Amino acid sequence: MDRRERFKDHEELLRLSQDAFRLQFWCAGPGIIKGFDPQEQTVTVQLAIKGKVADPTGRQVAVSMPPLIHCPVVFPGGGGYTLTFPVAVGDECLVVFGDRCIDAWWQNGGEQLPLEYRSHDLSDGFAIVGPRSLPRMLDPRTDTAAVQLRSDDGQAFVEIRGRDVNVTTPATVRVTAGGDVVAQVGGTATVHAAGAATVRSDASIALAAPQITFDGNVVINGVNWNHKHTGVRTGTDASGGQENL
Repeated sequence: MDRRERFKDHEELLRLSQDAFRLQFWCAGPGIIKGFDPQEQTVTVQLAIKGKVADPTGRQVAVSMPPLIHCPVVFPGGGGYTLTFPVAVGDECLVVFGDRCIDAWWQNGGEQLPLEYRSHDLSDGFAIVGPRSLPRMLDPRTDTAAVQLRSDDGQAFVEIRGRDVNVTTPATVRVTAGGDVVAQVGGTATVHAAGAATVRSDASIALAAPQITFDGNVVINGVNWNHKHTGVRTGTDASGGQENL
């Protein structure tokens, strides 16, 4: 029993009633991911704020809230494009509860009548994955001078810094295209490889520039020469072979 129930104060009783109503009103709260269904794109979430119940003696005790199931994950998207990312057990999230029952909308889309006339219920949560508690803060911390899509450890990222676009990774950068790959460079195009640099194509490769400079030894296999140029040339015939320039 709330001791305010014994007060002979009408305003205090009203405040007590309002507090009791607000305790039944779920708006939003932090949660911890307990499971992810990639087919339904929903998660099971454990609310990170405990509830209180009265034990047999009337004493208030803290209890874990029941897990929230089938919470749709909010992936940022629109216009035919979506940003997706893995959702792992232990990730933190923000759960936002609908004003009305979302079951009919979730199953059918479009405009729907609520199947039940509940409001801000624990059954109607959306999970926004990304909020972090202090123990799970990004390290290194957020770059305050650039927009980044990054790994949590900061080792791999794509960023816009001012007007520069940078791609950084200690692993592999791979581009797969079913059509053309076109790079239009207004300045200098530089490729520096600490190891071997290899370009392979099942079709022709065209290089067009007023001047192309190769620094170091150049080995060309299977060459057909059909080009006017200046300087000294060492070539082969159409039968192929190896050519050192």
